[in-house]
Amino acid sequence: METTLINFNLPTDLKDSFDEVCRMSGRTRTSVLVELITTYIIDQSAILEDRRSRLYLAGRAIGTIRHFREQESSPAADTDETVIGVHSPSDFDFDAYDEDEGDVRLAVDAILHRDW
Repeated sequence: METTLINFNLPTDLKDSFDEVCRMSGRTRTSVLVELITTYIIDQSAILEDRRSRLYLAGRAIGTIRHFREQESSPAADTDETVIGVHSPSDFDFDAYDEDEGDVRLAVDAILHRDW
């Protein structure tokens, strides 16, 4: 594995405390920092993927709702046509996004009650 030397500024008290904990645990600064950075990357990647998924879902919901609003305002439109395979905003599978269900429902409700 190729490595790179990285230098950065750290408050002296924090460095001293970190050195002491590393010494007491029998680990080098490098091994602890590599572990911390790896954990940070894994955690942040999951958060960013979740954010990307929520934005994608919200974008699809907005597109579908706009489509239905356009159909409502066009009497000649075929009301059975769907966008992205969703028949109405209530057909979204919110259970697949339990953690964010409230946020998504609020966003969809806000869009539904907005005057276009």
